[in-house]
Amino acid sequence: MATKRMNGSKVPNLRFPEFDGLLMETSLENLCDRIGDGIHSTPMYNEFGDYYFVNGNNLIDGRIVITESTKKITKEEALKHNTKSLNENAILLSINGTIGNIALFRDEFIMLGKSACFLNPKPTVNRLFIFHSLRSKRIVNYYLSELTGTTIKNLSLKSIRATRFVLPSINEQKKITSFLSLIDERIETQNKIIEQLETLIKTISESLFSKELRFPEFNDEWKETKLKNECIINPKTAALKSEFIYIDLEAVVNGALVKKNNVKKSEAPSRAQRVLDDYDILFQCVRPYQQNNLLYRKVDDKQWVASTGYAQLKTQHSPSFFYYLLGIKAFNNEVVIRCTGTSYPAISSGDLGEIPISICSLKEQEKIATLLSLINNKVTVEKKSLLEYEIQRKYLLQSLFI
Repeated sequence: MATKRMNGSKVPNLRFPEFDGLLMETSLENLCDRIGDGIHSTPMYNEFGDYYFVNGNNLIDGRIVITESTKKITKEEALKHNTKSLNENAILLSINGTIGNIALFRDEFIMLGKSACFLNPKPTVNRLFIFHSLRSKRIVNYYLSELTGTTIKNLSLKSIRATRFVLPSINEQKKITSFLSLIDERIETQNKIIEQLETLIKTISESLFSKELRFPEFNDEWKETKLKNECIINPKTAALKSEFIYIDLEAVVNGALVKKNNVKKSEAPSRAQRVLDDYDILFQCVRPYQQNNLLYRKVDDKQWVASTGYAQLKTQHSPSFFYYLLGIKAFNNEVVIRCTGTSYPAISSGDLGEIPISICSLKEQEKIATLLSLINNKVTVEKKSLLEYEIQRKYLLQSLFI
């Protein structure tokens, strides 16, 4: 389909003042030398290979992210398939299962699976403008409308090739991409700051609870005990009110409450049973390896109720100390070996209470908790900043593109 000049009335909501020229409309197919997808078969894996077998779930926030579970292949295996198809300007897009994740190809040693496709923009095309356009609201909504399949959604290459692009002048494209790239770089920096802080708190926690690191004013022995001896697990709680805020197993992520469910007692799930008090600890008993635990703090006069998928812990010691204790590697190793089930491994409250722990004096507990909370609070502040940058980027993507 040929490129055509657009009606002048159709312009972005936000535009740099120095630009007012006409916009051009074309298809993504016209902007690329080639659009293709990954292999639809299983390659021959090799744990000593130099190349990675990448799918759509490896494409995260503009980059190819390799994890411990990413399979490896040899160079020979990669060259037999689509590795040679990617040029230096390629853009990768997830099209099967996980839809719409995007990454810029940076000459990584990879081969694509069927859940990812590649776009090779023409040398005369600004690939960053294509990259940012693919994240705009109109194109995202178009891809969602084009999905096929029931259980596993799929976006066809035909739909991708037909994607309509609205192009300003080359100079305006450069200005837009330069501006958005600055936002992307700031978001990447913010993510690195958060990652470093989370690594720091994990390292210090492990050192403090293993007693490799201690405050100089403390030298007394830690007490060897069991969790059930120091905490009340799943205590009898107050009756449910007619309306309350429900915390289900998806409401907590990495120690933070990410959603609130206001429910009526008459419509509440049967798991809504654990009425919370200030400083109660919630331990995720279903798939506990996710470590989505919570130190609950009362913020209003409403009743808050947690799912029975959590164990509710109360302690006369420092609640913050116990919250961090439940997150260390040694404790979670003990949890994992006591879990039953395969798809949804879980630990019972009885088995949880039998786990051996070491605790120090209350004063040392409070000192440890204060230090770790300071770092944790810094993480919270940095995550709020990250969210603000992401909101800014979302607004710009909606406003700078048609």
